[in-house]
Amino acid sequence: MENQIALFMGGSSLSSAAIQLGTRCPIVHAAASVNGRWYHASEQLKFFGLLDRDVYRDRMAAVYDLPDGAGDTWLDEMTGVAYDWPGVLLWITSHPGHSGKMYCFEAVKRKLSLHGITVPEHPVSGCHIHDALTRAGIAPAFGKFGIIT
Repeated sequence: MENQIALFMGGSSLSSAAIQLGTRCPIVHAAASVNGRWYHASEQLKFFGLLDRDVYRDRMAAVYDLPDGAGDTWLDEMTGVAYDWPGVLLWITSHPGHSGKMYCFEAVKRKLSLHGITVPEHPVSGCHIHDALTRAGIAPAFGKFGIIT
């Protein structure tokens, strides 16, 4: 599929545990694909860029096939945008983060808007994204990321 969203569950890192606790959601990370290339915003990368599929191969994920949408070149244009640490750290207080920076859920929210799918305003969590996709009638495939993509 050319356009997909992946929502990753759980994880063993301290940041995964903090995201689950702060958002009260088991979804801890999100990525988006365009033309088979996966992108994400990551604290490890410190910016928005290409996802290393080998790193996420064995992670449990829900993968959603999206309808074609205009403006998917936006993902290429966003490569290198700084990670929104303040937005993540202050998520619980609904802090809007910093203009021009983003974390993974914000990046996926923006991609979904290109497909006409609305996700609630900040703060956005993985559960908000899942709910928006469900309302749009898009069902996921579940399993290990490397197997279902």
